[in-house]
Amino acid sequence: MKARYILIKDVQSPIVLNTNLPHKPVAVRYKLFKKGKQVNGFLQMKDGKPAYVLVGGSFVIPIEAVKQVVVKEVTSGTDGKKTTQKIEKIVNGGNPTVKYLDAGILGAIAGFGVVWLAEKKGWIKIPDIKNKYIGIAIGAGLAMYTVYRFRNK
Repeated sequence: MKARYILIKDVQSPIVLNTNLPHKPVAVRYKLFKKGKQVNGFLQMKDGKPAYVLVGGSFVIPIEAVKQVVVKEVTSGTDGKKTTQKIEKIVNGGNPTVKYLDAGILGAIAGFGVVWLAEKKGWIKIPDIKNKYIGIAIGAGLAMYTVYRFRNK
């Protein structure tokens, strides 16, 4: 059963990597899981008892190092009546990497358009492909800076 677990102590989980070297075909590395981190994993049993949690299909975390996260509804009885409140997750508006990429693409298109228009109107005397590349870079940079500057925090 897949569930969410929180680590109660630091754990190093071994992973075997292929090195593509003929004299040393595999290397054992360790991934560090810090105390307090939440992970999604599958609880694995041995002889009918919980043995370890398998995270990401290849990382083994001992059962002594995790506790399962249980979600409960919050109830308030301050006015004498039992009422339930739903806890809502605060969403910051999506993945910021996607916002930067979208802004960069739109800014590059706008920068190219401005340079093209300037060459057609005669504001740039000698048309050159380098002008368009510079316009693309400046447009993308300004658009990504604008997203960074006015992003909701």
